[in-house]
Amino acid sequence: MHFYWPVAALSLAAALEVALAVTMRSRLRNSAANPFAMGMALAAFWAISLALDLGTADYGEKLLLLRLRSTLLPFYALVWFESVYRFVYGRKCLYGLRGVAAAVIPATTAVLSWWPDPPAFLVFRRGLWLDQTGSFPVLRFTYGPWAAVFFAYTLVVVVMMFWVLWASLRRSSWDRTGRLLFLAAWIVGGAVNLAFFTNHSPTPGVNYAPIVSPITFGLIALAMVRGSILRLAPVARAMLIENLEDLLVVLDASGAVLDLNRAAAVKLGWLPESAQGRPYDEVLADWPGVVAHLEDDVPGKAEVAIGGKVHDLTVAPIRDRKGRLQARILILRDITDRKEIEAQFQRAKEQAEAANAAKSRFLAMISHEIRTPMNAVVGFTHLLQSTPINDEQRQYLDLIAQGGKALLVIIDDVLDYTKITSGRLELEAAPFKVAELASHTYRLLQPRAREKGIGLELTIDPEIPTVVMGDQVRVGQVLTNLVSNALKFTERGGVFIRLGREEAGDGSRFLVAEVRDTGIGIAPEAMNRIFQPFSQADNSITRKYGGTGLGLAISKRLCELMGGDLAVSSEVGVGTTFTARMRVARASQLSVAPDPAPAPAGRRLSLLVFEDNRLNQHVIGALLKKSGHSVRFAATGQEGLTILERESFDGVLMDIEMPGMDGYETVRLLREREMPAGARHHVIAVTAHAMVGMREKCLSAGMDDFLTKPIDPAALREAIGRCPARS
Repeated sequence: MHFYWPVAALSLAAALEVALAVTMRSRLRNSAANPFAMGMALAAFWAISLALDLGTADYGEKLLLLRLRSTLLPFYALVWFESVYRFVYGRKCLYGLRGVAAAVIPATTAVLSWWPDPPAFLVFRRGLWLDQTGSFPVLRFTYGPWAAVFFAYTLVVVVMMFWVLWASLRRSSWDRTGRLLFLAAWIVGGAVNLAFFTNHSPTPGVNYAPIVSPITFGLIALAMVRGSILRLAPVARAMLIENLEDLLVVLDASGAVLDLNRAAAVKLGWLPESAQGRPYDEVLADWPGVVAHLEDDVPGKAEVAIGGKVHDLTVAPIRDRKGRLQARILILRDITDRKEIEAQFQRAKEQAEAANAAKSRFLAMISHEIRTPMNAVVGFTHLLQSTPINDEQRQYLDLIAQGGKALLVIIDDVLDYTKITSGRLELEAAPFKVAELASHTYRLLQPRAREKGIGLELTIDPEIPTVVMGDQVRVGQVLTNLVSNALKFTERGGVFIRLGREEAGDGSRFLVAEVRDTGIGIAPEAMNRIFQPFSQADNSITRKYGGTGLGLAISKRLCELMGGDLAVSSEVGVGTTFTARMRVARASQLSVAPDPAPAPAGRRLSLLVFEDNRLNQHVIGALLKKSGHSVRFAATGQEGLTILERESFDGVLMDIEMPGMDGYETVRLLREREMPAGARHHVIAVTAHAMVGMREKCLSAGMDDFLTKPIDPAALREAIGRCPARS
């Protein structure tokens, strides 16, 4: 075997083509990958077989190599046509009967290459001899009749391939670049082949086409990779749009249909090619809601009904750089399920609100039903305590009184927490005196501190405004809860209350209540539980000190509702400090109504009590008569008004809940009758409903003071004491 430079060039070309085939087979992500790799393999075989042919002078070896090439290379053009077709159209062409028919001539050519003596009209090559006159020993032959058939067939395949490429040049710019690379590669390869077959090769006997094929196939590979990458995004987007469940319809500026996706086509019953160019009101005739929206030309979204389903309609205009309308895209999304879920949520919300309303009504009713008998328990207990009894009886009565008060605290806490969590607690904004509120809390809880033998101190910062705007009841509730909690857990030392103020950076003003005790303290691991409802530091504390565990939870929520917060610091065995911040506003001293002139000390008053419950009449009457007041009762509003027409009283205790005419209506009629005469009775509202805003509601209805059942004797004395002396 002899070595010539074309042998090295052809061997290198074969190696490059094998590497290119493997690379492209892994890189291409479309159907053209397989035929391209097959074409590269045939090119590599062509190159290596020619290299072996040039390297031998043996006639038999050259004949074998020629026949091997003639077996595989007839399919060369067919393989490349399939590769180009798949690249351009993205689908197969030569399969089934079509593929079999296309392979008849190449297969016949391959068979004839091995046929010893075929019929004369089927001869492909004849008269083979070894020509050793040139630089290379070359196997010479002449072509027979079948060669003309084969070359004509190959020319047709190549022309078809060029036609596919040329027709695709009308696509976008990146497609055009890829097709031009294809054309350039095949023109170069075809020119080199033509030079060989017309004996114009630079080196006689050497076909340069396999040598330059790595260059031509490199251009083809570049075109295919470029096309595969650049076509990926629009193809993926087109597939996405086509497979969307949303209905998409594209209209031009005049309202003619340009395109519609599969979902819209199925829903409308139109093929895209049939709908194109038709006016939208014809294609969308089954969607009258959409047609009406387009005719109104209202921008934005709308809800339309299509086939019993609710759809969200969006019309997206497409405009050019000058703002002129070019097209409109209609997007319809089925929101029937979403609307049903929203309706279910709405029904659930309404049911929850109805349940909350029912709960509130139940709480109001149960509050009234509990407080009415409790009024008798507390009242009669107080009356019994003032009668001559022995020590054992006094101890029992004290326990009853403590139990009654504890039960009231529990009832109030549960009701308050329920109101807060249901969002039904509304804060009031009215002027009140901070010092008076703090002093009232101090006087209320001082007896408890005295009973435990511990100190209770109150300090008020002199810079606190005398009058502030806020919810007096809720501020007092927070302060009372914190002090009561401190007294409960303090066995020695004392509880220290300090009221101050704080100015925030945004101009807000806070009332700061600091309650410090020298009690048992709170363990660090329990700090995150103390503000949780129905929770205390641990079970042993619950067993020892009792309580619902709601006081601190309520206080914290109230502080937050008033725009502040509640913080705690503690050390076990040393004590605990709670700091409540509540937002208030400065109010004018004149905005607070002056307190009525109290009745002279020791003065006996005449009082009319509106109360339909006989037991409550007995309790209230006993409490008032014990203080020396004269009392008369009215079981209904009308009865009381009749009495007031004939007699005048120093004060009136008005039960809000009465059969027939309630307390509000009774007071309204009373005030109307008082107007001409100018005289005005001092009315004290009495109710078992401890509802949010009840006090303010009663005062705005024309009443002058407010008491809740069960009536605390001390509170009753204070309220009676505020009845103005008659001139």
